[in-house]
Amino acid sequence: MGVVGMLFPFVLMVGLRVSSGHFTESSISYFYHTPMRDTFVATLVVVAIFLVTYRGMEKAEDYLTFVAGICAVGVAMVPMPKVPSERTIAGTLHLLFAGILFLTIAITAIYLFTLSGQRSHRTGMSRLRDNPLRMKDLPPKKRVRNGVYIFCGVIMLLSIAAMLLSGIADFKSSNGVTVMFICESIAIIAFGVAWWTKGHGVPMGDPKPVPRAAGVASS
Repeated sequence: MGVVGMLFPFVLMVGLRVSSGHFTESSISYFYHTPMRDTFVATLVVVAIFLVTYRGMEKAEDYLTFVAGICAVGVAMVPMPKVPSERTIAGTLHLLFAGILFLTIAITAIYLFTLSGQRSHRTGMSRLRDNPLRMKDLPPKKRVRNGVYIFCGVIMLLSIAAMLLSGIADFKSSNGVTVMFICESIAIIAFGVAWWTKGHGVPMGDPKPVPRAAGVASS
C-alpha cells in the first residue's frame, strides 16, 4: 500500500511520457483522459479495496478508512471533465471525493496511527491531550513512527489547503507543471509514506510488547 502511494505519481508521469510524449497533466485526475487511464483507475480501485477491508486498532479507524475507500472508488469512477474549464456535477463530485479521501487519511494518520497497544490511552476528544511524541512508556522507534505519521498527516492537510488556494487564485503553470499537480503529488506521496511506515517498511527492531488482556502490538 505504501509503495503504491509513493510510486503512483511517478508511474503515471513515466507512462504518459512513454505513451504520448507528454510528461504531466494539469492535475493527476486528468490522467483519466490519457493513455494512462487504466493504470489510474486500477490503482485507485486497488487502494479502495485495501482501505475498505482494512481493520485498525479502533472502530473509528475502520470507519474512517472505509469512508476513504469509498471515496477512492468515487475518484476513479467519477472523472473530471475532459476540458479543465468546464464545470460539471461529475467534476464537483470528483473533487469532493478526492478532498474527503485526503482528509480522512490525514486524520487517521495523526489521530489513530499514533495509538499503541503498549499503553492505555484516552478516547474521543480527550485523545488530543496525549502527546504521541513524548509518551515515555512507548518504545523509542514507535515514537519515531508517530513523528512520521504526524508529519505525513500535516503535509496532506497543508496540500489540501494549497490546492484550494490554487483553485481560488487560479495559479498558472510553470513549464507545464501546475501547483495543483505538485500539491496532489506531495499529498499522495505522504499518503504512501504513512502507510509504508504503518506496515513497518523499514524494520524497527522494537522489543515485543508486554502481553495485556486486551492489548495489541504497537503499530
